Amino acid sequence: MWTWSAWRWRAMADSRARGFWRAHRVKIVYTLAGLLLFLAFIVAWFPYPEALSDALAPMGYKISIGSQGYRFPFGTALHDVTITSAATPGPVILTSTRVVVAPSFISFLLFHPGIRVKADLFGGVIDTTARPNNGGTALNFGFDGVQLETLKLLTGYGLTASGSLSGDGKAWLTQGGINSATGNADLKAADLKIAPPAPFPAVSLGQGEGSFALADGIVKIANLETHGGDIALTANGTINLADSPNDSTIDIEFTMIPTPDAAARLGPLLAGLPHPPGPQPYHLRGTLAAPAIM
Repeated sequence: MWTWSAWRWRAMADSRARGFWRAHRVKIVYTLAGLLLFLAFIVAWFPYPEALSDALAPMGYKISIGSQGYRFPFGTALHDVTITSAATPGPVILTSTRVVVAPSFISFLLFHPGIRVKADLFGGVIDTTARPNNGGTALNFGFDGVQLETLKLLTGYGLTASGSLSGDGKAWLTQGGINSATGNADLKAADLKIAPPAPFPAVSLGQGEGSFALADGIVKIANLETHGGDIALTANGTINLADSPNDSTIDIEFTMIPTPDAAARLGPLLAGLPHPPGPQPYHLRGTLAAPAIM
């Protein structure tokens, strides 16, 4: 008897729900459509340039935007974007013809100008979320397929680095600059190669990965290693950042173990090292402008 009554009660509840939907479905559909259009209108007029400027200010950068257009369904496309140093006149840090920006919905609901930025840069995709945090800016970032040759990291040493870089991490930035910033990142690289000047051959490092942490103006490198190339490399150490990047001091310990074929092919290049490659570590010290292997 109790089972039959419970079943009848559920059937009546289901019938009421269906009846309510049939009677009010047009109102419900119009209400949902109106809500979506309202959100789209708000997002289209969200102050992206101001939010981007607020996010970049703690890093000492400023942004200029050529034009702004709507990006379906929630967001905008910024065209001719340039980021420069806040110093006057400041050098150009990067440029992009198109950057897609959308609100970070958690921050949006809390009335904070949190933003998500997704851009095609350096041959890959960079995806960053920035939001205000205790007077600074909290960043969550990820990137995929960034081409090392576009970064020109080693050109100052007469070397060319190539390969693709991916990773993710977090950072917290304040008006105090790099000395008060904190963060961490895990990076992976594929098809790594370093090409010295002719007549020396290029060196393949294969695949690589490592962890990096930033605190008190010091970048800590941990568990950096490569495999699958001409040389298996491991490295740990620190980079003490200075106001001028070239004056940053480095203290890194690393090992290089070449394959037998690579040892023969790269003999003239490896002969310039303080001792033959192997388990005995090398030390890289000095400044970024003038490093020395010991």
